[in-house]
Order: sequence, then C-alpha cells, then structure tokens
Amino acid sequence: MKHHKGNRVLLKISFGVIGFGALLSAVVDYPLTVSAQASTPTVQTEDGEEFRDLGDGYRAEGDFENAIEAYTAALSINPEDAVAYNSRGNARYTRGDLVGAIADYDQALALNPQIVQAYWGLGIAYYELERFEEALTNYQRYIELVGESNAPDWMIDRVRELEA
Repeated sequence: MKHHKGNRVLLKISFGVIGFGALLSAVVDYPLTVSAQASTPTVQTEDGEEFRDLGDGYRAEGDFENAIEAYTAALSINPEDAVAYNSRGNARYTRGDLVGAIADYDQALALNPQIVQAYWGLGIAYYELERFEEALTNYQRYIELVGESNAPDWMIDRVRELEA
C-alpha cells in the first residue's frame, strides 16, 4: 500500500519475500520506487539507507523489534553497511540479545575498524556476559580511538577496575 503526500510516502511492506514474514509500516521521507508484482509490494533502494534510517526512527521510539527488522532489510540490500550492523547491534543489545549484538558489532568492525561505537557496545556486552578480558580490550580500544579526555568517566573507571 502506498500513499503520497508531497515527498513523504506511507508504505506497508511485506518482508515475506526476503524471509521476515512480518509487516512493517512506516513513513519515509525518501523517494522510493514501489512496485506491486503479484500481491507483494517491493521497495527498491540503491544502498538500503532508507531502511537504516527507518530502523533509527524505530529505535528512537523504543520499537526495537521493528528496528531490527528494518536494519536487517538494509543489510539484505547492502551487506557491506557497517553502520547498519552497528545500529542493529545496539537494538539487539537493548532487547537483551547480547550474543546477537556482539555478532553485529564484530561484523561492523570487520567492515570498518574505525566505528568506535562498536567498541563501546562490545565492551558493555562482554562486561554484562562477565567476559571481562574482552570487555577491557574493547573499552581500551574505544579510549585509544577517541582519546581519554573524550571517553566517559564511567568507562575510564571501569577500565581501571578491570586492569586491577
């Protein structure tokens, strides 16, 4: 289903085609191509950025389930999107899926080792799993990249605690 209002498009998208089986409704401020082949509408984007932005919107509203689905849709279009992996990791972390979050943060860093937020996320997730050496390594890498003066005080205190 598609409704136009200026540059805004209201979409109901069935993700059954790419394996989700869920229905996602959203308002998107991007020009998208929507086609109704058979009975399933599809959305065509070049890089998946629209879905990543949609995921960010869902995450900001606290709707982590739909955020994860939107990030996964973005990654099905562009599996090299390190930011989408990091963002999906954040949503998974918030939902309590620490193992899934770690996998996403690791993939984000494999694609782009300069995504400092992924080191932060890994540090927290490993800490909560009581994998303290891995937590320490990731906290230290984060601090190394942003500089100690830019790291939060709680993280510096936690590094000192873990080093002791």
